[in-house]
Amino acid sequence: MKATLITAIVVLLAAGGLLWLNLRHRHTEDSLEIESRNQRSPVLSFSSHSLYVCGWPFTAYRHEPGVDVKITDRHFSGSLISESPAKWFPVKFILDTLIACLFLLLTAVLCEWALSFVEGKP
Repeated sequence: MKATLITAIVVLLAAGGLLWLNLRHRHTEDSLEIESRNQRSPVLSFSSHSLYVCGWPFTAYRHEPGVDVKITDRHFSGSLISESPAKWFPVKFILDTLIACLFLLLTAVLCEWALSFVEGKP
């Protein structure tokens, strides 16, 4: 019973770590500005506010909340803000789930093996 309880606690902590890795939002911020020395050419400014991705080790979810594109010319100045829809990648989601299950199974087997080795029952 003692070995099973210790194994359950270790697997529970490993599962919490895997959930944290898979559900945390990682984001990046990008910007690009192109200027022309020629007065006839427009100035193009592009900025991606943030890109949220979830999943470990593969990206299973991706969302880009807003993209801001500004075009400035002598005669025209405009801005376009668009939002891309959230994208799910089902194959990567299934792979992430399988890897997590295999990791938890391996953790349980190694924990039981280590405890039986310590108790003297190999």
